[in-house]
Amino acid sequence: MEADDSEPQGARLSRNRPRGVRTADGAMWDVHDVAHFLKTTKAWVYQEQRAGRLPGVRLGGGRGHLRFDPADIRLYARGEWPPKAA
Repeated sequence: MEADDSEPQGARLSRNRPRGVRTADGAMWDVHDVAHFLKTTKAWVYQEQRAGRLPGVRLGGGRGHLRFDPADIRLYARGEWPPKAA
């Protein structure tokens, strides 16, 4: 899978609501951001995270919102996830 290095923000801006996703301030990405970055669907992101193949966390547990560390997603896109133990 090939991903671009651009920040996922265009789709949110077109909806006239800020996504608040900026790596400089340490913000996490949501499912939409990851799907945009990896050029795939949100359903695929949910499926891969649920199967444990895509790094992400659920905020609030259970059915809480999924969030992803942009650095981990970039590692995944380069085929370097999971990181090798030191």
